[in-house]
Amino acid sequence: EKSFHQFRLNKDCTGVFLSLAGIIESILYGDQGLKPLDSWFPVIDEILRECKGFPSEEIEAQVICCMVRALSLRRPAHINIRKWVDRLRMISEQTGEKQIRIKSIISLAYFAYSDGDLQQLKMMINILDELMASEEISPLALLNIYWVKAAYYNITSDYDKCSKVVSEGIRLT
Repeated sequence: EKSFHQFRLNKDCTGVFLSLAGIIESILYGDQGLKPLDSWFPVIDEILRECKGFPSEEIEAQVICCMVRALSLRRPAHINIRKWVDRLRMISEQTGEKQIRIKSIISLAYFAYSDGDLQQLKMMINILDELMASEEISPLALLNIYWVKAAYYNITSDYDKCSKVVSEGIRLT
């Protein structure tokens, strides 16, 4: 958080957005719960106004992926999550950067899960399966994919597949 405030004070938009993404990620993967996200949600709109948008498409994708996952898990009523999801969907379809595409699809899968859209979630899982077969995927992205798949199999009562995916995730760790 110190870096975020220093970047903001210096009007370093790249640093501000990247540190904000880091803060959101640390909350998502931390053990303190998701409530701390609430104070960061309004900050992004402030920064977007101050910086007149994102400094690059790559940074935009990184921040929006974090936001969609955070909003999907926290679901604050006062924020239009669809705006973020629609933009992320467009990024995932247009990007030529494979890692951004993977991260975008994972984030869209989080949203589909939290929205209860099992058809969309299954479609995201199918895309992720294709990407897993053809791309090198980071261990953290793989763990996120296993989480999404386990959540889907659990909610659809396919416990054998759920158990298998959870075991694969545990082996990875």
